Amino acid sequence: MNIEYLMNIEYLMNIEYLKEIRLIEFRQALAELNRLMPGNGKLLEIGAGSGWQAEKFAENGFSVEAIDIEDSKYSGIRQWDITNYDGENIPFDDNSFDIVFSSNVLEHIPNLAKSLEEIRRVLKPDGIAIHVLPSGSWRFWETILHYPFILKSGIGIIISNTISTIKPNSAAATKKFDAVQISRYSRSQLIRMALYPNRHGETGNSISEIYHFSRFKWDSIFNKAGWLILKYDSNHLFCTGHSIFGPIIPFGPRARLSRFFGSSCHIYILKKRNRKKEKKNK
Repeated sequence: MNIEYLMNIEYLMNIEYLKEIRLIEFRQALAELNRLMPGNGKLLEIGAGSGWQAEKFAENGFSVEAIDIEDSKYSGIRQWDITNYDGENIPFDDNSFDIVFSSNVLEHIPNLAKSLEEIRRVLKPDGIAIHVLPSGSWRFWETILHYPFILKSGIGIIISNTISTIKPNSAAATKKFDAVQISRYSRSQLIRMALYPNRHGETGNSISEIYHFSRFKWDSIFNKAGWLILKYDSNHLFCTGHSIFGPIIPFGPRARLSRFFGSSCHIYILKKRNRKKEKKNK
């Protein structure tokens, strides 16, 4: 149990902080949509997690559908009506949506080429896709800070055990613990994850992901899949998944830190290329 707590302390202790980051991403995406597609429209969020962003899009006038896999670690804290799907085949008809949005999702999809094709299928010809994606600099600092995070977590375990000895009926951490469904990991897997930085996505390892999450690589993936990059930006925040300092460092200073240490996420605004026209021109 203590090892499980060790590996998920950043989730247990910083869920509200993560929500604030996701809402910053939402506001950036909303600003782009208001510029490119005034009048709102029908929006699909892929990998909607808890539904924080889907709810905000709906509050701003969009007709929202949201999908995610059934065993998402956020399934226990959903606050929006999210449809379960198999992680690959989007359960909607062709040309159904004006906008497709995802936040820190594409790197977790094993067959990304198939999923990008599915996004093309459900997106209208003049529709827009917005993807928020982890950056190479995020992966670099995530790896560098892995062991300080483990040390911080170990101290947290000691404090937690001391408090639970004094207050045996205090089970707040255990209740949150159930939400992340950590039981999917064996004890030996959790020990290995503590000793060696785990990869975040579906390709490579914690070192090679610095390249796989780079702007160069994401550009290549989207171009190959038939997407036109309308705009590229970053989220202008320096942060890591470990959140060692979490809310202690406000977002203003984190924005300034991103100028020197890099931003944690890319933001891509995409449109479908006309493949038939491209073939004809060839």
